[in-house]
Amino acid sequence: MIFINFKTYQKGTGSEALGLIKILEKVAQESQIKIIPVVQATDIKEVVQTTTLEVWTQHTDFVQFGAHTGAILPEAVFEDGAEELRKVFELKPTYVSYEPPELVGSKTTSVAQAQPEVIVKAVEEAKANDLPLVVGAGIKSAQDVRKSIEFGAVGVAVASDIVASDDPEKELKELIRGLE
Repeated sequence: MIFINFKTYQKGTGSEALGLIKILEKVAQESQIKIIPVVQATDIKEVVQTTTLEVWTQHTDFVQFGAHTGAILPEAVFEDGAEELRKVFELKPTYVSYEPPELVGSKTTSVAQAQPEVIVKAVEEAKANDLPLVVGAGIKSAQDVRKSIEFGAVGVAVASDIVASDDPEKELKELIRGLE
């Protein structure tokens, strides 16, 4: 599985996010690989209404209604059409993700290349807690994906390689080759 974090890239915001969603959905249908867009809370209503993909939001704050300037209430995300997120209150975490901070956004080096032992250790920790691991940081090739899976991750998390790309469909298809 591949998580695509839209972060706050221009191509992952507003109407451009909707265009990217269509590409992700097309590739997911063609490849039969689970692709999960992780979008900004402000875009989730429109995204959920335009796709059959499972959609995650990047962030909510676990605060209650009240004086919390700048906080994103889970209830507000639900109001925006992400009813399935209500289940988050009833469930324990289902995945854990690890990204070495020094490699996040790297255009030259991935965690699978530079720190494979970190993936192995993170997988061990995740398994000890009965959680599947998703790994990210600099993931940009089929080889990165393949190695991450070989080391025990169940999927990868990517952002700029897809969202900031001039050809996100081509980039995504390259990553999917690592899952075949």
